[in-house]
Amino acid sequence: MPTEPETSEEDLRVAESRRLVEECFATLAAKHRLGWGGPMLNTASLEHTLHSLHQARVHVEDRLRSAQRRRQYHPQVSVQEAAAREEAIALVDLDRIMTRIRATEAKLALLSQGRQPPIG
Repeated sequence: MPTEPETSEEDLRVAESRRLVEECFATLAAKHRLGWGGPMLNTASLEHTLHSLHQARVHVEDRLRSAQRRRQYHPQVSVQEAAAREEAIALVDLDRIMTRIRATEAKLALLSQGRQPPIG
């Protein structure tokens, strides 16, 4: 009978980090849905969004560093291959987060100029 592989502390950290990133994106999506009067962006909500995105970025960067170390230095090939896959996933997550950070910073810049940024 096949045995289920043990869940390492690293696997738990990766799962928790991915959960936080998904939670961050779900929260951001919920904030920008059209409501009764339509959404209105303000500096406080954008700064909160930016803070959440930076927290998610830190978690993903930790995952990325961990995967890179395991890929480079772990003696088992199977662990190195799994780390390479995790590294690729973390890079995609980081790219998504950085894109959202740049968009949020641009919206904050527009607000600081007295202009209403586009919604979305």
